[in-house]
Amino acid sequence: LGPADVALSNDAFATASDDGAVAGWDLRTFSRAWRVERCHADGAQSARYRPGRDEHVLTAGRDAVVKLWDLRSLAAPLATFSGHHAAGARRRALMHPCWLDASTFAVGGEGTARLAVYDVASGRQTASLQIGSDCTALADVR
Repeated sequence: LGPADVALSNDAFATASDDGAVAGWDLRTFSRAWRVERCHADGAQSARYRPGRDEHVLTAGRDAVVKLWDLRSLAAPLATFSGHHAAGARRRALMHPCWLDASTFAVGGEGTARLAVYDVASGRQTASLQIGSDCTALADVR
């Protein structure tokens, strides 16, 4: 299955795929550098390198969860973030989180009409912004 999302960082890029896997690729050799199988149930939707920390990748999937991975040890995620979807949301997908800085990210959730902002260090949601409709993707301007 093809990639659902692609993220770039220096000489590498990461892909999120419908089969639930997330993989990293080396642009110098065009070979796979790492892969997490079954990173997300029912498909991965997004992969984002952490600003200033290329060994960290933030992923999101149809399982309504965002995960932070350390590429030096892929046995389990460093952190898991949930609760940004309304209970009983029908899709629980189309989440594309965006790093706001090296320690916080924002993500939309289905059925909530809001953006949730998370602090990576504490693992807690620190803010909620009502936007009037479900947000499926965010883009940073740099």
